[in-house]
Order: sequence, then structure tokens, then C-alpha cells
Amino acid sequence: VNKNIIEINETGSDCFERAILFVRPGSPVRDRDQLSHKARDYIAGLNIRRGYTGGKLSSGLLVLFSVIFGSAVTALVFLLI
Repeated sequence: VNKNIIEINETGSDCFERAILFVRPGSPVRDRDQLSHKARDYIAGLNIRRGYTGGKLSSGLLVLFSVIFGSAVTALVFLLI
């Protein structure tokens, strides 16, 4: 699997350390600098409410998503090595 990934280390959020975005295979933008700029604009435009903790269902889904995402990233790293 070959995926282009953009990692944003400074999200501007006090809740989130970093964000990882997967570039669509058919993206018309190929230049890495332009992709990074678009990724930062996208992250800045997210409307995340401060202090929202969600309910039990939201917390459970967040944990599930984190486990699945972490597994996918780990598998991707092993595939690229």
C-alpha cells in the first residue's frame, strides 16, 4: 500500500498534539509544500469545541478509533520497511 501522509505537529489546539491526514490518490495537488499548506488550513478550519468531553459512547468510539488507527499506522510502517 502506498499512501501519501501529511502530519501536522502543531495543531493550534490545547487538546490535540498532532494530526495525520491521508492524501487522496486522485488529488490534483502534488507539491508537498502546497499539500502541507492545505492541511494546515484544513486543521485550522475545524470547528472543535473547547472542553467538550463527550458521553460514554463518544469516549468508547474514540478509544476504538484510536486502536484501529494506531494499528493501521503500525501496519503501514512495517509495510514500508
